[in-house]
Amino acid sequence: MFAAYVIPEDAWYLIPAVLLLGKRRLTMAMLSPVVPPKKKACYRYECYREAWSLFTKSRAELRCYHN
Repeated sequence: MFAAYVIPEDAWYLIPAVLLLGKRRLTMAMLSPVVPPKKKACYRYECYREAWSLFTKSRAELRCYHN
C-alpha cells in the first residue's frame, strides 16, 4: 500500500502497491495536476482518495481491487 499526502488539497491517497508496481506500472502518478481537468473523475487515482477502507482488505483482495 502506498500513501501519498497532497498538501494543497489536504488529501490522502491510499493506492494498492500492485497498481503501481505491477507489469503495467506507470512512470508517474498524477494525483493533483496544476490545471484541473474538466471532469474530476478523469484523475486516474481519484477513486483512492481517502480510501481508508482498503486497510481492511487482504493482500489477495487488493491484488484484484479495481475501484
